Parts: sequence; structure tokens; C-alpha cells
Amino acid sequence: APARPRHTLTRLLAEPAAALRRGLAAVVDRPWEDTWGGFSARELTLLFAGSESVMDDWKVHEWRNATVYQGYEDGDFSALPSEAPLDRSYAMHEQANLYASPQVAWFWRAMLRATPATRSLLLKFATGASAPPMGGFRSLGLSSARGGRDNAAPFTIVRFDREVAGGTAKLPTAATCFNMLRIPAYESFRELEERLMTAVRHGCEGFTYS
Repeated sequence: APARPRHTLTRLLAEPAAALRRGLAAVVDRPWEDTWGGFSARELTLLFAGSESVMDDWKVHEWRNATVYQGYEDGDFSALPSEAPLDRSYAMHEQANLYASPQVAWFWRAMLRATPATRSLLLKFATGASAPPMGGFRSLGLSSARGGRDNAAPFTIVRFDREVAGGTAKLPTAATCFNMLRIPAYESFRELEERLMTAVRHGCEGFTYS
């Protein structure tokens, strides 16, 4: 094999792979081949990271309740009771927020209309990860024990006014280091959904998101 691919696939990953094996061995006291050797790469991915279906409608409910907002007028953005039925909970949330920010209500409507795969892309676009952490969305952005709680960065939706955003034709942008999604003040649900989907589908790879 050429030197560069060989370096990338073997030497570069040797230390992380060894650390992973040591960690798994500390939990499962059996030889690697007996425990994990029968799994394919895809099966191991599903085992450790889960599937796209993790972003179901109830996960959107949890995501919404853990979100914070910047640049919006005072409104009822508080978490809704988790025991409320999803359709009733969503209706309560949208009714409460339309007067303060149509864009917030429209965003969550778009998320409920989206497929689990699209929701995962949106999360990756804004945070760099396609699934929430093990502790759920409320633990999103929690730093390591050394950093403590002060460095937490919850999922944040930021309002961009027309003057700042350069017009409503501008696409949403993200700052993955801060788990931040910036949404221009679009004038309709359809415009917001179309611009959001365009940004998500074309901005989740390479250097097109920051």
C-alpha cells in the first residue's frame, strides 16, 4: 500500500486503537477476539454509537427543552413537562413562542417534520457530533472534570437580524466549538425550512462549517 494511506490507517490510529482496546478490556475481562472479533465494523459502530433512529420525535422534545437562546425578545422558552404528550407539548411550545420569536417555533416545527437522518445532520452541522452525548442533550457541551461545569456550551440558537445577517437570503451558520446555530430572521416557515435544509445538506463536511 502507498506510504500515506498506510500511515493514516495503521500508524496514525495505532495509539487510539490500543487505548480503546485497553478500555474495553478493563470492562470485559475476556480476550478481544472472543468478545469483539465476530463483529463487523458497522456492527461495532451501531453498538457504540447507536443508529440514526436515536433522533426520534421524543429526542427532539428533549433537545428542545435543553436549548438556550440568544438575541430574542423575552418569551416563554422554559422547558415543558416531559410527561406531556408530544403533540400537545409541541403545540404549547409553539403557541408560547410565536409572539416572541416565530423563528424559534418554526425551527422546532422543521425538526419534527425532518427525518431522523436529517436531524442528525443538523446536530452535526451545529455541534460537530451527529448524536447527543451519553447523558443526553442536557449534558451537551459539558467539559472534562478538569475544566468543570464553567466551560459548558449547551445547544444555542442565535438570532441574526437582517442588518447583521446580510438579508434573509443568507443561510444559517454554525459555530461548532460553542454548539451554536445562527438563524437569520426569516419571514416565513417555508423560507426557514428551505434555507436550513440547504445549509445542513451542503455544510456538514470539510471546512464548510466552523
